[in-house]
Amino acid sequence: MDMSKYQQLFLNEAREHLKTMGALLIAQEQSPDERQGIDSLFREAHSIKGMAASMGYQRTAEMAHRLEDTKDLCRKAGRVPQAAIDRLMAGLDLLEGLVDDIAAGRPERETASFSAEPTPSPAEATAPAAEAASSSRAETAPPAPAGQEAEIEVALAEN
Repeated sequence: MDMSKYQQLFLNEAREHLKTMGALLIAQEQSPDERQGIDSLFREAHSIKGMAASMGYQRTAEMAHRLEDTKDLCRKAGRVPQAAIDRLMAGLDLLEGLVDDIAAGRPERETASFSAEPTPSPAEATAPAAEAASSSRAETAPPAPAGQEAEIEVALAEN
């Protein structure tokens, strides 16, 4: 089946999902414990993954899947730590680049660098002084238990 006639529809919908993900990530940064935002982020990545896979855009589907996995870790933890927000923003940039590649008729770029991106060590991620200095969230939301945030950091480093 010739899928090229659906390409513009894919591009329009993917860009809309990417725009929504960007806005949700910014909102999530302000409220890292907001469960509804975490779930919405997951659904946006899931939609892009499914659409890209249906169209045969393998690297785009894989990148969306990596973002989905990262968001799933945050869903399970019930919060999105700052390191995860930064990682998700970087992944969103890569995903936007993949969509741009498709729109320009170029081969999808390599996204292996996303999995190699360094993240803070678990000790850095849970240091109370670093958290208080880097964000006013320390005043408005209780931090996740140290083990929970460290678990997310380790899993992010492995993805």
